[in-house]
Amino acid sequence: MKGNALSSLWNAEKIVSIDGDYEEINTGLNRSSLLKYSNFIIGNSFLYGERNLLSLTADYVIDGNKIIRSENLFENFPSIKFKGKTVTVGFCPEIGEIACISTLHQHNSLQAIYPLPFRDSSIDEILFYEVLDYDIMREANRILKIGGRVYLIIRDQVFGGIDPRDSLKFLLKFYIESAQIKDNFWIIKAKKIRN
Repeated sequence: MKGNALSSLWNAEKIVSIDGDYEEINTGLNRSSLLKYSNFIIGNSFLYGERNLLSLTADYVIDGNKIIRSENLFENFPSIKFKGKTVTVGFCPEIGEIACISTLHQHNSLQAIYPLPFRDSSIDEILFYEVLDYDIMREANRILKIGGRVYLIIRDQVFGGIDPRDSLKFLLKFYIESAQIKDNFWIIKAKKIRN
């Protein structure tokens, strides 16, 4: 919630939990580790990857006036060629990643959000499909090798997404190499240069 209005997870200032008791959780740092399993998560204008990951932590995710179900969480993301051991988060393109953090039940999908179930410095690339979260980015930094790359793919605000400048704050620990628009999506490429 932003003020009294519902908002997307990446832009939320607090989460209200009502489970027999009213509890406000400060999410000013956009931290997925604060999310508890719940029956409902209600917000507005969630990003695609947020919807997907929130579906792992709740029975029902309500975005504005729509109930989100994992079977209708498909998006036409631009294709990226993977190199080495790659993990995708928020979407499973099924074209070579070793693991995918998603609600999609495919052979390489993992039902986990935080912490990511990989060893330190063991992954070459991570692709985030519309997922903006400091805890998950910190985990990406932990599991990426030095020189490893992060790709952040987000829909442009003209097409119902966000201003790409808003996403850059989630990549503070990485060196931004490029940002380009392709098929209505921004592809921001960043590199891990130190632990």
